[in-house]
Amino acid sequence: MAATKKSAVVGVEAKEDTVQLLLAFPVADQWFALPAQSVVAVIEADRLQPLAGNSADLVGYVGVRGGEVLVRDMSAVLAPGASGGPAEQIILFRGVSSWAGLTTVGTAEMVSVPVGQIEGKSDSEHTLRLSTGRWRAGQRTITVLDPELLVNSVCPN
Repeated sequence: MAATKKSAVVGVEAKEDTVQLLLAFPVADQWFALPAQSVVAVIEADRLQPLAGNSADLVGYVGVRGGEVLVRDMSAVLAPGASGGPAEQIILFRGVSSWAGLTTVGTAEMVSVPVGQIEGKSDSEHTLRLSTGRWRAGQRTITVLDPELLVNSVCPN
């Protein structure tokens, strides 16, 4: 996975089979994450190209490997009431058959989660339809997102 100069790696020392790597990123005052194996790259937002006639949250595209990957500001979807500020980074990720991108305001970071410590999703979560569970680490709770559902949310058929 490519990273920007601002990305940080945070975690515990452990064997690979005892931890799950997540790419965590802030949205407003909440934290979300994608499984690291679904993340293709974290790139600087200045690579974003505008789309003609785009909606407020479909902010543009990024040229990758001869193709175009749509990028969406997911702030209002993930944290209702949050407004996306100027994007600092773009997280490119993949589902089963397609790629998508989302913007972040703030710096994404890698975290190592001990296997079995991600709690199942709760029925009360607003992001229930996009998440697979939560991980609590000290003062913050990270909602783990399902990359396939997120790709379909960014690029609906």
